[in-house]
Amino acid sequence: MDFTPIYHREWRRAVHIRKYEGKTGVTYQAIVKVKGKSDSATFPSKAAAREWGRRREVELLNEVHFPEKRYQNSTLGEAIQRYRERILPHQAKNSIRVRQRTLAFWERNLGDTPLQHISPAVVDDYLYLLDQKGLAPKTINAYREILGIVFNLASSPTWAMTNHNPMKYVKRRTLGPERLPMLSLQQQEVLLNSCKESRVNHLYLFVLVCLRTGARHQEALTAQWSQLNRTQRTIRYVNTKGKTDRIVPLDEHLAKELSKWYDNRELLDNPYVFCNPKTGKPYDRVKVAFQTAQKRLGKDFPHITVHDLRHVFASNCTEYMRLDIVAVANLLGHKSLAQTRRYRHLSNQHIAQQLEEFQERLERAKEREEYMNDPERHILRIPIEQG
Repeated sequence: MDFTPIYHREWRRAVHIRKYEGKTGVTYQAIVKVKGKSDSATFPSKAAAREWGRRREVELLNEVHFPEKRYQNSTLGEAIQRYRERILPHQAKNSIRVRQRTLAFWERNLGDTPLQHISPAVVDDYLYLLDQKGLAPKTINAYREILGIVFNLASSPTWAMTNHNPMKYVKRRTLGPERLPMLSLQQQEVLLNSCKESRVNHLYLFVLVCLRTGARHQEALTAQWSQLNRTQRTIRYVNTKGKTDRIVPLDEHLAKELSKWYDNRELLDNPYVFCNPKTGKPYDRVKVAFQTAQKRLGKDFPHITVHDLRHVFASNCTEYMRLDIVAVANLLGHKSLAQTRRYRHLSNQHIAQQLEEFQERLERAKEREEYMNDPERHILRIPIEQG
């Protein structure tokens, strides 16, 4: 009985060796082609070329038929380190500080774990531990967000560290009603008067800038005189959190206070508005002085933070200045209106008032139209004397 073996096309040799003779001598080029993938390399000996071709053929076959083997050695720690080197330096300073803390948590707990072995259940277990420690849902979502960013980059064709992304199945924590600090105009004036009594000379002007322009903490502290336009009475905040500039108008009172501060400054050549005369650099922080000024007002005064001054500014824009959500978003530097929707209920009060005024004008217009269409309005009515 004759037996004739049948060879499949894939069993044919995928490594080809070519010999080249040149001025520098004889070299051998190994060419590997497997399922549309190809690679080549040059060696001084035919044995070395054949050995490399054999090993490279196996690697390409594994990439075609067993793609998961390609990613077995990449760990979460390596992905986090690459994120620190390539992405993190381009973030805002405050974002770098927050993300370093969240990255350190994941690196400490899962840094040695291969990316392929991190499942949604493992990630959810660690988020549950954060929940048990008493962290707020918003903070837990921040831990989830940074890990999601790392996995999105690691699974992208650019990094190609894994083809597995467990964060698609890890749900965000549900947030409760968002805290929206509110201060009446009288309360704002009381707070400013308390800041005037502070031993920190620049506290009053700092709080006034935040209240009247919606500046973030670092935006106000690092503001320079070159950002002020005295003619147009505006201030330009540069390189903000959203990596964009924004221009905010100054009211008359704030413009006068800034002019006084400029005339009485100690370092004439220093570019910063809130400059420490001892170091020549901007002041580091004012949170402690702000808390002290707030404590002087007693426990009945609403508790607010330095960042809450930005929210109070937005509330003033919608409630007292009658600005719409789009204008408020531009003043705050929000890229998306979703960030500004927290002040929607304040804007709705203004809209309701406008609708009432429109309804009154509509009723008056209807009465005028009915009068103009009345055929008897031209008849001269003369009273008839009876007698």
